[in-house]
Amino acid sequence: MPWLRGLNAPRIGLVALLTLALSARRVLALGLLTLQAPMSELLPHIPLFFVVSLIGVMPMVVLVTVADNLTQDSRTAVRVGALVVATLAGVCASALLMGPVGCLVDFDWLCGEVDLENFLAFFGFGLFYAVPLVLLLFFLTRTRRFAARLHAEQMHRADLDRQVTEARLKTLRAQIEPHFLFNTLAHIQRLYQVQPAQGRSMLRNLSDYLQSALPQMRSGSSTLGREVSLVRAYLNVQQIRMGRRLGYAIEVPAELDDAALPSMMLVTLVENAIKHGIGPKREGGQVRIEARLSASGLDVEVRDDGVGLPLSCGTGVGLANTRARLTTLFGDLGRLEIMNRTQGGVSASLHLPYHPTGVLEGAA
Repeated sequence: MPWLRGLNAPRIGLVALLTLALSARRVLALGLLTLQAPMSELLPHIPLFFVVSLIGVMPMVVLVTVADNLTQDSRTAVRVGALVVATLAGVCASALLMGPVGCLVDFDWLCGEVDLENFLAFFGFGLFYAVPLVLLLFFLTRTRRFAARLHAEQMHRADLDRQVTEARLKTLRAQIEPHFLFNTLAHIQRLYQVQPAQGRSMLRNLSDYLQSALPQMRSGSSTLGREVSLVRAYLNVQQIRMGRRLGYAIEVPAELDDAALPSMMLVTLVENAIKHGIGPKREGGQVRIEARLSASGLDVEVRDDGVGLPLSCGTGVGLANTRARLTTLFGDLGRLEIMNRTQGGVSASLHLPYHPTGVLEGAA
C-alpha cells in the first residue's frame, strides 16, 4: 500500500536494533539503580523485555510511517503535527498493549491490570522509546526521499544530455549534408555532359541515399539493416565519384538486420574512412564493413586500408559526437574504438548492447 511505503525489512531491522539497545539500557538502569539487583539476575530479563517493547512500539512505527507518507507533500507544520499525533496515538496503543503482552510472555514486571496509574507509567515508558524511534524513522524517510530526488535529477540530466547530443548531431548533419549534396549534384551535372549513363547511375544512387538518410536523420534509433542500406547507397555515390580508387565490401549476417543501432552512426564512420583514409591515398583503397555478435553485445567494424590514423585524427566533431551518443545511450556498455591496423589503414569499431527487435532504449 502507498501509505505504508518505506516500512520494509531494513527499516524494521533498524527499529529492532534500537529497541534492543533501549531495552537493555532500561532493564539495567531499572535493576541496578532502583531494585539494586545484581547484573547476573538482570541479563536474562533483557530478551523478554525486548520482545515486549518491540511488540509495543510496532503500532507507533506503523502510525508514524502512515502519517509521514500521507503528509509528504504537505507544509512542514502539517507534517510535524501529523507526526506528533501519530506518535502520541502510538504511545497510547503501546501503553494499552504492555500489560497484556507482559502477561502473555510471563513477564512479571509488566503483567497486571492497566489502570490509570499503570497507563500513565506505560505512557511515560513509551515516550522513552518514541522519541529516538520517530527521529530515526524521520531521518530514514528524508534520506530515502533525498536519494529518490537525486536519482530523478540525474535521470533528467542524462535525458537533457541525450537531447543535446541529438541536437548536435542534427546540427552537424545540417552542416555536412548540403556540402555533400552540392558536390554530388555538381558531379552529376558534369557526368551528364560527358558520361550520361554514369550520371544517371549516380543520380539513382543519390536518390537511394536521400530516401534512406532523410527519415533516419529525424530519428534517434534505426536498425543495422537500414543503416547498411544507407551506407551502401552512400558508397555507390562515392564510388562513381572516385572511380576505381574506391572499393568496398559489406559482411553483415541477415539475422542481424533488425538489431538496433543509433541512426547515422555507421555512415559517420564510413565518411571518416573515405575522407581521412582512402581519399588522401593516391591509389585509393577499400572500405570493409563487418558486424557480428560477441559476448558483450553487437560489434560493428569499419576498416580501411588507407593512409592510417594521424595524431590529429580521431577527435573530430563527428567522432566526438558518436562517442557522446554512445555514452548517453548505453553508459559504459557503449564505446567507439579507433586504432591503426598493422597492415595499414584504420579500424573503427562500435561496441554496444544487442537489441534484436530494433528498439533502442533511450533513443529519441
